[in-house]
Amino acid sequence: MRKGIWEQSNYQCSIIGACLSPAELKALAGQLGLALDPKAGGFHLHEAFVSLCMRDCPEAKAITRALNKKYPRTLRRFARAKDEAGLRGLWQEARQQGEIAGPYWALLSHPRASEGLRREAFGDVHMLSHSRLADSQAEAKRLHRLERGLEKMSEKYAKARAHYRARIRDLTRQNRAGQKTIWTLAKDLEGLRNRAKETGDTALRAENNALQRSLAVQSLGMIELKSAKKALEQRLGAYEKQMRHLQEELGAKDLEMRFLEGELARPALPPDCDNCEKAGTSECPGPLLCGKRILYVGGRVNLVRHYRDLVERHGGRFRHHDGGIENSQNLLPKLVSAADAVVCPLDCVSHNACLYVKESCKNEVKTLKLLKTSGLSSLAECLKELGAQPEPRRAR
Repeated sequence: MRKGIWEQSNYQCSIIGACLSPAELKALAGQLGLALDPKAGGFHLHEAFVSLCMRDCPEAKAITRALNKKYPRTLRRFARAKDEAGLRGLWQEARQQGEIAGPYWALLSHPRASEGLRREAFGDVHMLSHSRLADSQAEAKRLHRLERGLEKMSEKYAKARAHYRARIRDLTRQNRAGQKTIWTLAKDLEGLRNRAKETGDTALRAENNALQRSLAVQSLGMIELKSAKKALEQRLGAYEKQMRHLQEELGAKDLEMRFLEGELARPALPPDCDNCEKAGTSECPGPLLCGKRILYVGGRVNLVRHYRDLVERHGGRFRHHDGGIENSQNLLPKLVSAADAVVCPLDCVSHNACLYVKESCKNEVKTLKLLKTSGLSSLAECLKELGAQPEPRRAR
């Protein structure tokens, strides 16, 4: 007989947090007719349900039924374990595959699970929450540094723009003054020419030549001023282009951060595609990939575990090849042959590895997805496209 949640002796908090989403808790509150403040946040909702689960009551029994209904296949799999060693093996296997929520409830509610094993599973879930919080904080700090860098660049850009605009105004005034001087000199020259024709005076001719030389110098200065003005306008345009690029990069990093936070906050359970008769059909109840084998070639080393987590959250099985940095390229044909689809980011993979993957996928007639960036959001969009192409059930 499985244990109810009220019998979990101080594990209720971790069970509610790991196995039920805030949306599911709100739905249960409505079904049970709980009088909760509609403006209360997720923590108050979580706290209310943990308090209810501390004692044997109709609400605690309803929550137990909801958990059993949510994870029936996982409960059946753990029910087949004959001893504690079998339960520990199933739990460790589930952790390696990224399955936490269902196996955690199945283990804690199992009648043959000792207190030591239950405590061990609680410790694993507790440390996993710390690890994911640390990852989220690292991304938040990186985003903060980018924002501060953008602020400094914006200040620098504003000062440079003001400086160059003031310089352009000065050059414009000098240009106008030069044009006025040229016009005056030309008028004087014309008058001297007329006088020289009338009198033929040598002194007037010398003055005329001097004015012509002065006019030439002024014309040359005019050309230099125009050239300087054009150069300043080009530099201002370069600053504006750099500013737009930084704003686009910050927007992309912000979307990446929001996506990562959403993925970390959302519990996921890949379906047991090996035993599901609906796998690969439009009636599949699980994530998009439904057991597809995804090979990721290249990418950023510090994101590989997040790539794996994202693929497995969507129900796929993940393999990685770094594109030839540490892994030999001779392994690629074998990995491509064993995969259902290959993903390759163009911004973080060698040219030779990319050509190698294209040739291997062509020879093996495999699906190849070339991504513009190695970010998690690009991979998520790619997985949605792959999930929209149902495949027949594969023999394993």
